[in-house]
Amino acid sequence: MKKTLIPIVLILSTVELVSAQFFQNKQEFTRQDTLRGSITPERAWWDLTFYHLDATFNTMFLILGFREIKRRNFAKHMNYMISAFVTSSLFLVSYIIYHHFVGDTAFEGEGIIRPIYFFILISHIVLSAFVVSLVLTSFFFAFSKKFETHHKISKWTFPIWLYVSVTGVLVFILLKVFG
Repeated sequence: MKKTLIPIVLILSTVELVSAQFFQNKQEFTRQDTLRGSITPERAWWDLTFYHLDATFNTMFLILGFREIKRRNFAKHMNYMISAFVTSSLFLVSYIIYHHFVGDTAFEGEGIIRPIYFFILISHIVLSAFVVSLVLTSFFFAFSKKFETHHKISKWTFPIWLYVSVTGVLVFILLKVFG
């Protein structure tokens, strides 16, 4: 199992690091340039990289980890959940870097999709603030071998983490389609 997950995580992190180095060498601009509108998300290097794939892989690892715990395969469960944590962390770092340089992306959809989008976005933001502490707490109890407490916390952590992961991908898709 580790032999298949490690290359995926290494490839994602290598792509992000190489992309960041390429960006620093090829384009120099400041956040003020972005705020003035001279740098748009369409011109940003992140549109050419795979930061949104981190969230997709995270969702996949979460679902596979859940499947393995239901099968009582603890070793595979642990590998998938660590992979989900790593991809979540990579996504968070790339997301922060993206929004530091590019700023916010306006949603220009109209009609019924607009309130749907903002409901998804707001619930995603609120729950993402809580999921970090839940995930860290779940990992703490798992690595401390306090599995009963880990199980109790993970009953809350998993659905929230999965929701945040899925809605993150959904927000990205909605911005690409309607933004």
